[in-house]
Amino acid sequence: MKKLFIFLFLFLSVISCMPNNNTSNQTQIINLSSIINKILGKKNDSDKIKYSVIYENKATKVIVISPEDKDYEKLKKLGEQLKNENIANKFAFIFIYDSIDVAKLFENISLGIRLSNEVSKIYDDHFLGTYTKNESSGCHELCLNSDPIFGTSDGKVMIIKY
Repeated sequence: MKKLFIFLFLFLSVISCMPNNNTSNQTQIINLSSIINKILGKKNDSDKIKYSVIYENKATKVIVISPEDKDYEKLKKLGEQLKNENIANKFAFIFIYDSIDVAKLFENISLGIRLSNEVSKIYDDHFLGTYTKNESSGCHELCLNSDPIFGTSDGKVMIIKY
């Protein structure tokens, strides 16, 4: 690791002494950052599935992804991302939706407020699954609701264990 830091220090020194060639400092920093991330094996932020946190309370989170990211491969990628983001946590319960309005219903449901049949159908159409990590029980998985992902109505759940 010490050799890597020496290499990076020397590399930065050489880069800073190079002529500019009409390249902005911002571009040089971005390029340098991507080179360092490749050396360290880090993934670029653009590789991540973007999500918004709608509700958060201790270990529980409700997140919303773009409807465009509602496919099996992207959701598997999101599961890996959530796994990495929660590596230091003993508990994580993350509910995944593709609609902000529907995700906001989570708090009502958690308080025991019943939804009408019509609202329940809409809720089911946008509830994609859960990421669960519980070190006490050994449960660490991503559960995906197949209906909104594949457009089915079989009620199947796909489980990816970590």
